[in-house]
Amino acid sequence: MDASNGTAPAREDQNQRSRNKEKSLRLFRTHTTSIEMMEDRGFNCITKKEDDFESFMVRYAAADASIPPQALRYNAINKADPKDRAMIRFEEDVSIGIHSMKTLLTSMIEENYNIMVLIGGLLTPASKLAIKKASSRYDIQWFSTNDLIINITHHVLVPQHIPISNDEKKNLLERYHLKESQLPRIYSNDPIARYLGLKQGQVVKIVRPSESAGRSIFYRICIKHTGD
Repeated sequence: MDASNGTAPAREDQNQRSRNKEKSLRLFRTHTTSIEMMEDRGFNCITKKEDDFESFMVRYAAADASIPPQALRYNAINKADPKDRAMIRFEEDVSIGIHSMKTLLTSMIEENYNIMVLIGGLLTPASKLAIKKASSRYDIQWFSTNDLIINITHHVLVPQHIPISNDEKKNLLERYHLKESQLPRIYSNDPIARYLGLKQGQVVKIVRPSESAGRSIFYRICIKHTGD
């Protein structure tokens, strides 16, 4: 009897499990960053962040170490304004066609959400057009898995960014006798602007360590990127 007949399928199963585990590790990191991102935006997430990969696997993984991205979906509510409701949806790394996009938009409308954060997959031209048409009423954001594989705000070279309120913005402009056009800019497609969900005209306070003053503070206003 050829013993290799039994070992080949077992070896393939082991290889598949290893591939699944590697993909699940990426999902763990992306899921973790997504929760941190929503919390940094001032939202309460209706899920919890697992402390480590092992706990994440126990909670979500199948016997073959695979995790369907849909299992990671969750919702979030703005602490300051409970009417500000977000649905966070993880998608397979395949094209998100117009049919899938319409299904997502229908769920968003029927469940009374005004924000949708899509993570993973690839948007087709038709899906991008559908998002653009819905943008007057709904805030729809898309991130690739790679966008959130690490939390960029944790990088040592990235200073603290704090969005300020409209009242704080008004006081800032009045205090320094400035017009909005005189503020330094941050574009809406900047990774930090996307992470914080900054909108056109929103101002962010940036705090940098300073050897002489302890810290330095400056402000930037979000400007819509022409490609958005």
